[in-house]
Amino acid sequence: MSYIKNNLLPNEEVIFQADVHPVVFLRALVMLFFTLLLAVCATAMIAQNPQLTGSFIPTLWCLAGITLFGTISLAVRALVYKASTEFAVTNQRIIAKRGFIRRSTLEVMLPKAESVSIDQDILGRMLGYGSLTVVGTGGTRETIRLIDDPVYARHMINRVINAARQSGSTRTREEY
Repeated sequence: MSYIKNNLLPNEEVIFQADVHPVVFLRALVMLFFTLLLAVCATAMIAQNPQLTGSFIPTLWCLAGITLFGTISLAVRALVYKASTEFAVTNQRIIAKRGFIRRSTLEVMLPKAESVSIDQDILGRMLGYGSLTVVGTGGTRETIRLIDDPVYARHMINRVINAARQSGSTRTREEY
């Protein structure tokens, strides 16, 4: 069960939940491409000249093995990041959690949220991901990287904050 669902307050409902963008796996995919390229080159060289016994082909196979190990480690790291990162807005607070072994959490009550900022590079704008930073009163700050559609996430956060400030009470999910 998720951290957010386990830590909801009484009468608290999740209004919006953001996910980590699949681009988190991009490094692993690029590394997999180079691994396959090395393996294909080594195989093609052996197919062209079966008597080739120099140290070049074993070096290519060794490099392919090293990049395969790197690919697997990058994929596992990305999978752990995606599985261990949560971000949600409830009718009472903003909750962010990241980390598996070393956990970092942020829980800001809606009236105490000061600002929400987005950081996107050009690739992030094209593919629809970016970093979302929530700042609360007293300098509380948490950045969640590689959030899917951060502009919509910021819109939803601001919408919930404004609704909470105007009404002075908590609403249900359907009212947003």
